[in-house]
Amino acid sequence: SSNTTSNLLFPAVENAIADCVGDQMFTYGGFFAQYFEQRPEQNQYNDLAELNIDESTSIFDRCYSLLYAGAMEDIAEIKSRTDITAADNFAATVMRVQAYQLMVDNTSDAPYTEALQGSSVPSPKWDDGATVYRGVLDELDAAEASISGTASMTLNDPIFGGDLSKWEQYANALRLRMYLRLIDGGVDAATYKAKVQALVAENNLPTEDVTYSVYTNAEDQYNPWYGATYKLKTNNFCASYPIVSYMNSTNDPRISYGMLPNTKESKYLGQIPGAKTQYKGWGEKTWLNENVSTINLTPSIA
Repeated sequence: SSNTTSNLLFPAVENAIADCVGDQMFTYGGFFAQYFEQRPEQNQYNDLAELNIDESTSIFDRCYSLLYAGAMEDIAEIKSRTDITAADNFAATVMRVQAYQLMVDNTSDAPYTEALQGSSVPSPKWDDGATVYRGVLDELDAAEASISGTASMTLNDPIFGGDLSKWEQYANALRLRMYLRLIDGGVDAATYKAKVQALVAENNLPTEDVTYSVYTNAEDQYNPWYGATYKLKTNNFCASYPIVSYMNSTNDPRISYGMLPNTKESKYLGQIPGAKTQYKGWGEKTWLNENVSTINLTPSIA
């Protein structure tokens, strides 16, 4: 990355984080939240669906590599350069904070104080989540404080087009998320409650969706999750029983947007979480894809 211009590195940072959130984290997050399950006749995510996760599981490896060897290595390279502005440094810091926020929210602890030191520290210690959160929030405050009134971005920025005011709003949204996590975790709740109240009172938060809108409906340019799930026709996901049951019982109109009726009875029916390989033992010898609602991968917005 040292031979690559910062203008190319920064979009790569944004892409790596978008890839993590929109692909693997979206997949296992959907299972953990019981939004979807492994379809009866597919088997790729059987272990994930039944929570067969231990030290040998590689489900988190891809995101770890994308964030550390990808996004955060590139961020460190950008921040080390003398040709970037304070505004560039701030945007890069926001991305660094989000990368660490994602790691902590996924793994609780994360390498931080000894991370990204290459062969000099090949096995960095894993710091507790509160230490990581506080550390990167301090970094964010320092980076923002260094911005002068005339500062502007020079980096190529697909997310906000170099609009510093939108980066400041996004940083506040990220702060708000992390403050709420700290409060929920019982970490100095009074202090972070006051910070939340101040942010809300300031009301300098995003007013529109924040999207990484560079993907197209062309080969090798798909959104990662769309490409892996829809275009490759893996057909892995069916709806989970808890969300279908809730939506049915509350007459939630979003049910027809997020999933399709099963093909056997034209009903919304979800699969019981963690039971994919157990149905035959319960006497359901013909439990097939036709029995459950599939996730609607191409919804239309009315």
